[in-house]
Amino acid sequence: MELEEEFIKEHNLSEDQAKALGSKFDNMLADEKKTIEETFKGQANKDAEGILSGYVESVKKEFGVDIPRNDGEKVKDWAARALPVVFKKQKEDLETLKKDYESKVQKASGQDLDAIKRQYESEKDELLKKYADYDEIKEKAGKADEYGEKLSGLKLQVAFSNVKPSFPDSVNEYEAKAKWGYFMKSINEKYDIELD
Repeated sequence: MELEEEFIKEHNLSEDQAKALGSKFDNMLADEKKTIEETFKGQANKDAEGILSGYVESVKKEFGVDIPRNDGEKVKDWAARALPVVFKKQKEDLETLKKDYESKVQKASGQDLDAIKRQYESEKDELLKKYADYDEIKEKAGKADEYGEKLSGLKLQVAFSNVKPSFPDSVNEYEAKAKWGYFMKSINEKYDIELD
C-alpha cells in the first residue's frame, strides 16, 4: 500500500519508513481480509444455500417432480432444467384426466353424466389452481441472482465496518469520513474483493 504524501510529511517519515509502513499495512489488510472471509464465508453461504434449497424443495413438492439440484448449481439453472419436466408432467396429468373423463362419459348413464362432469370440472379447476403459480415461481427464480448481488454488497459493507478504526473525538468528523471513504474506494479499485 502506498501511503499518501500528506501522511508521510505529517509524520516526518523517511522513504524507507513509508515503504515499511505500507508493506505492514498490506500484510495487515491481507490478514484481516482472510479473517473476514473465513468468518463470513461459511455462515453466509450456509444461510443462502438453506434458503435456496428450501425454495427448490418446495417447488419439487408442489409440482410433484424430483429433479435434483447439482452441487453448486444456481437456482435459475436448476429451474431451466426443471421447468420442461414440470410442463411435461402437467400435460400428462391433463391428458390422464381427459382420458378418465372420456372413459367415464362413455360408461355413464344419462343420470350419472352430470355428476361426472361436475367431478371432472372440479378436478380440472384444482389442477389449474395448482399450476397457476408458475409465473410467480419463474419470477422468483429470476430474482435469485439479484438477491445474490445484494448479499455480496452487504457482506462487503459488513467487512469494511468490521475493520474500520475508531477515531478519537478530536478528529474532524468530515475529514475522518472522507479519509475512510478514500480508503474503501482505493481498496475496491486495487483489489477485486469477493466474499463468498
